[in-house]
Amino acid sequence: MRVLDQGQALCHASGNRTLWRQIAGDLGYALALQGRLAEGRVLLEEAISESIRTGARQSPNWIVRLSEVCRLAGFHEEACQHAHQALNLARQQKVRGEEAGRYTSLAPSTPTPILPRSCRPKPTISRPWP
Repeated sequence: MRVLDQGQALCHASGNRTLWRQIAGDLGYALALQGRLAEGRVLLEEAISESIRTGARQSPNWIVRLSEVCRLAGFHEEACQHAHQALNLARQQKVRGEEAGRYTSLAPSTPTPILPRSCRPKPTISRPWP
């Protein structure tokens, strides 16, 4: 936490917004895991917004982390929305990567994020559970 705080301060001082996005995303998630959900969420949202604003390639991982923070805070519907957004983004990036790397073995691949349990489709059961 201390290193991320220092990194964030250095990025602010130097004006390095590219590195700041990464540090803010990591710091936000670390804060959330320590129970400081509101602070963590703000930093994650800022990192995502900065990526969108600058046209940088968005990381589905940050959106997955935002989904997890929302879930931990009890905002399950919002967590599901973010999880689906991350899944769609990962799928889009995978398709673009496959198209770009169709003729090479170096095509980038993006792992598919795992949706929180509350977002997963409910299995259909032919009989009720005992």
